[in-house]
Amino acid sequence: MSSDPRKPRRSPERTEDPPYYEALGRAIKVARTELGLERKDLAARAGVSYAYLSDIESGRGRPSSKALRAIAEALGVSPSLLMGSAEARTARASLPPRDERWTSWERPPAAASPSARGRPSPPSLRTELRMLIDELDPNDVPVVLELVRRLVGR
Repeated sequence: MSSDPRKPRRSPERTEDPPYYEALGRAIKVARTELGLERKDLAARAGVSYAYLSDIESGRGRPSSKALRAIAEALGVSPSLLMGSAEARTARASLPPRDERWTSWERPPAAASPSARGRPSPPSLRTELRMLIDELDPNDVPVVLELVRRLVGR
């Protein structure tokens, strides 16, 4: 990004999905702070302007694919890890309040139990996770594992 002081700064783009881009910005900020980087240092490493990075981190703007890749490389992660973190944060934000969610990974809620007509209950979350993991490309498993570790705070 050019930092010519004579050029007026473009106003941030209106985002089509503000919660997602706020979550993406938060993921970038968290990764940056975990590395102990200041915003100006990350901007320099990624080759983007401080103002652009600020807009991205605050969710006011969305990064181009080129900028996202450069930011991810400067953070030492893949762009998909940052986007996956944003997706997870967005999905978590849309979950019902804690008391309305399942209390066990093994037990579906009463409403999902088999009815008198004999319909089978849906697979438990743990079973579903196992099935999804089996479908993953082996190269993606470490990325997913790292994402899960970050979500649970390890």
